[in-house]
Amino acid sequence: MEELIRKGGELKAAIAEMTAHLRAINLEIAENMEFGNKKSSTITEGGWSAKVTQRENIKWDQKRLGKLRSHVGDEDFFSTFKVEFKPQNAKALEISPFLQEIQFCRTVTPGAPSVVYKEVEQDG
Repeated sequence: MEELIRKGGELKAAIAEMTAHLRAINLEIAENMEFGNKKSSTITEGGWSAKVTQRENIKWDQKRLGKLRSHVGDEDFFSTFKVEFKPQNAKALEISPFLQEIQFCRTVTPGAPSVVYKEVEQDG
């Protein structure tokens, strides 16, 4: 077990370092690409092909959307936006008066385990 934990920690640190380096390289490549009016562009150099796609992260202001919804009306609003049902939080789900019925409406599958590695200094 000791060897697995040590190796896992070392790999995690190496991956983090390589991921940061790769992000920096990707950014530099993207900054030097010509996209024209396209969202993606491909370049081939040194026996490798790199396709770069420009992306945007979008966040929606829920309060503003609520105001827009009341202004344009539900019919028009929901022709563009969808409603998504999610529990308010884990506690609300646990204390729900219809918890038994909720179980029928969900599927639970195992996820990948989360393991956090932290290097510990050795004494002596």
